[in-house]
Amino acid sequence: MPGRRHGRAGQAEEISSAYTALELDKCKDGTPDDAKDYETVWRCEGYGGIDVRLAEGDLRSGACASNR
Repeated sequence: MPGRRHGRAGQAEEISSAYTALELDKCKDGTPDDAKDYETVWRCEGYGGIDVRLAEGDLRSGACASNR
């Protein structure tokens, strides 16, 4: 759902969202060597070149995205 947020000096910037499929078999293993016994981390190329990182361990999972 598009919205607006305020940038510098009161300028409005457009906010948008997008959904995309995620195929873990196309992602790279990013698990640190000292965590391989209890955790798995996948590094994936996301929508628009934004990196997506997924982590799973101890029956929990999480996701984050970054344009770095």
